[in-house]
Amino acid sequence: MRTSETLDLLYTALCAAQAEMPMLELNKEVKGRTYSFWYADLTEVIKKTRPCLTKHGLSISQMFLHKDNLLFLVTRLQHLSGQWQESSILITPDDNSNQSRGKAITYARRYAYACLVGVVADEDDDARSDKETDSGAFVPWITKEELATLENELRSCPSVVLETILTTFNIEYLPRLPKKSYNDVRSFINTYKHK
Repeated sequence: MRTSETLDLLYTALCAAQAEMPMLELNKEVKGRTYSFWYADLTEVIKKTRPCLTKHGLSISQMFLHKDNLLFLVTRLQHLSGQWQESSILITPDDNSNQSRGKAITYARRYAYACLVGVVADEDDDARSDKETDSGAFVPWITKEELATLENELRSCPSVVLETILTTFNIEYLPRLPKKSYNDVRSFINTYKHK
């Protein structure tokens, strides 16, 4: 990583911006033969972070650097004061096709941007390992917004409703509810409320 000589104003602004940044929605799913996971695409990362960054005099720029027949993506976080820090990542496409290069560039842009800004743009592998299924696939959990909705709806229900949900979906606590079960749980809660 390269930086300007001083970083105090940049870090102060970044700290203020991060305090205001909303959680990213993990809006894309990758499915492999033995795994799957959710992540926030580049558009989601930029859409949710740019307003907070610009409010505090910060911006991100990304550019290419050709060195020794290799292609690098350089991502710079800069402050109005002129302070900056940047990192470089080697672009490594699977093959020489334009599609493969484009995919590798987008991947690198998303990771580098999220890293410099300090946001989480995908599921944590360590946390995800607890929910590996027999087939080896990973189950995405509900979002924080979905969790807040369920908690709000459960406030007017007796504790037995939550206990039934935990038992039925074989989870220890509500944040680990599989995303695919979210609508079923909402229906269950609504059915109970209308009895």
